[in-house]
Amino acid sequence: MRFATLIALLALLSGCATRPSDAEIDKLAAAANQARKTGICNIHHVPMQKELVHVEYAHLPVEYFSSDYEYARLQSFPHAREYALSLNPADDGKKTRVFVCPQCKKALRDWLAKHPNDKWGKLMGPKRSNQALERTADRRANLLSMTSALNFEAELAIVSGRSALSR
Repeated sequence: MRFATLIALLALLSGCATRPSDAEIDKLAAAANQARKTGICNIHHVPMQKELVHVEYAHLPVEYFSSDYEYARLQSFPHAREYALSLNPADDGKKTRVFVCPQCKKALRDWLAKHPNDKWGKLMGPKRSNQALERTADRRANLLSMTSALNFEAELAIVSGRSALSR
């Protein structure tokens, strides 16, 4: 018993966060979903502001859902995102209105300041949306500039014994 108490005390003193149980995660996620309907933040209990945000297509890997960032997001800043995620690629670039909590945004900034090298914090942080949209716009502009300069009468290249046209 003393050993277990000592381990728990050492974990607290060393700053190790315990991961929430699946039941706690489900409870936090359900509360966040309910808050999106009521407009009151489930963590800070303050009215949220409805903002017009960009929708981004997102296919997040399984590892994201067990990351420190995702746990911290659910527990401290579930309504900080100033963009919306969709599993439908057709939604990418559209706009929608979402509730955003000013205190969640502050909590996210504080968390990112304490965890500047967190992989998911960098990817999912507050400026992610605009940067991703700018890259998408740049790629589309580059694609258009490349296609407008195509020479359709150029010779076909032979690749692996077949012409590129036969592929």
